[in-house]
Amino acid sequence: MAATEKDIVVGLDLGSAGITVAVLRGGPLSKREVLGVGFSPSIGIDKGEIINTDDAVGSLQRAVADAELAAGVDISYVYASADVPGMQLRCASAQFKAGGGRDISRWKPQEIYRELYRQVLLPDYSVVQLTGIRYYIDGEPVKAPAAARPGNSLLVEALVIMAPTRSVEEKQKCLRQAGLKVKQAVAGPLAVAEAVLSGMERELGVVCVDIGAALTKVAYLNRGLVVDMGIFPVGGDHITADLAVGLRTTLEDAEAVKSKYGLSRVDGHIKVQAMSGAGHTVPGDLVYTVVQARVQEILEFIKGFIDSLHIDNSLPGGIVITGGGAMLPGLPELAGDYLAMPVRVGSSCLLPESVPEDEVYRYTTAVGLALWGARQGTAVRGARWGAESSILNRIRSWLSL
Repeated sequence: MAATEKDIVVGLDLGSAGITVAVLRGGPLSKREVLGVGFSPSIGIDKGEIINTDDAVGSLQRAVADAELAAGVDISYVYASADVPGMQLRCASAQFKAGGGRDISRWKPQEIYRELYRQVLLPDYSVVQLTGIRYYIDGEPVKAPAAARPGNSLLVEALVIMAPTRSVEEKQKCLRQAGLKVKQAVAGPLAVAEAVLSGMERELGVVCVDIGAALTKVAYLNRGLVVDMGIFPVGGDHITADLAVGLRTTLEDAEAVKSKYGLSRVDGHIKVQAMSGAGHTVPGDLVYTVVQARVQEILEFIKGFIDSLHIDNSLPGGIVITGGGAMLPGLPELAGDYLAMPVRVGSSCLLPESVPEDEVYRYTTAVGLALWGARQGTAVRGARWGAESSILNRIRSWLSL
């Protein structure tokens, strides 16, 4: 069945290890399915930052071309990941009073968002997403002011996600030069949650963890909304680098050892290739010692995040981990013991059978971005580029409209 342009939603993840694209049939009258995906190694991107625009643009274009060929569509608009080191989340609230002949339900969204941004926007930061918006008129929750009865007082609460302005502008420049227009930027933890969490987990309370190549991203969701999130500068590539140093071997051999043994205890010795090209043997216990030390560091970041939530009881939905790091043998079991909570590995079930099973994790964020876009429809929150005041100049919605 051919998909119309209105049915198509595209998610694009600019990851540290690879750029992935997922083309979703997401129209209101169609079954949601991934029609095709694209992948390219992330050249010109390091630890979530654009370090060479030309190389990054080339990687972007290759991933998009692969997805276009696989899905049989032309890609112009995307929902893009907005993850960079230093990303911050702030809670904001604003109160509006009726007066001067103005009905409380007539406040314009841009006026509301502007006041929310003004409260929490940090110097040299730009807003990339507004989420978890809740409206109350005279203390009563409503879906939106315009659809509610008139009142005397409007309270708006929301979560404002922001990132360093320089990083935001570099990513947008890269996407623009690749010929892409961004409908909305979405924080990676929210996109991952869209792809791997059930509705019940979202309602009960769950921590979603994405262990990527260079970053570990965490989000806490409860009652269907994101409550908090964090991004930490450590991931699977750090384990590989530690092994390469500890075993005195190449990164390629270290990655192979990591994938094979993970957190298993290895008896005897194993043979690895030295940097000179000759083979040598190392104690098997050394593999476990090196991997376990870095994994414990990652788990300590996650534990610190959970402790900061000040949750009195355990999370009913437990912890869901995904990403390349979640594929490490033994990690779910160690995480469950270390965090004293149930842990499961999450993945998307929408990918076509042509995607190898050991590569499914690679597309989780891209699929989540597309699902987010399908759920949002055409409603995009935020302000356009080029707003008038100095503070609004830093309110970036990534819109290219």
